[in-house]
Amino acid sequence: ALDDAYKIGHLFEYLLELCSLEEMADLSKKKVLLEKFHFGKYLNRYIEEIVAVDRAYVNWMLSLEELDEDLRYSLHHYMEAIL
Repeated sequence: ALDDAYKIGHLFEYLLELCSLEEMADLSKKKVLLEKFHFGKYLNRYIEEIVAVDRAYVNWMLSLEELDEDLRYSLHHYMEAIL
């Protein structure tokens, strides 16, 4: 565990060379547009493609309360692009 903490500390120092703590905090609040599914039936397939061919699956996913907020954002984004 100490080795992990040491590595995280060095990573944090490196990130501070790239941007400020405030910038990191702002970045962590932004939604991320995902390109591919990383699980399930459509593992490694493009979300945009699946939105076009399996709208029922996408609607089912959107009905899930515990859906990751970045995935929800991405599904909505690609659905709006198709309309």
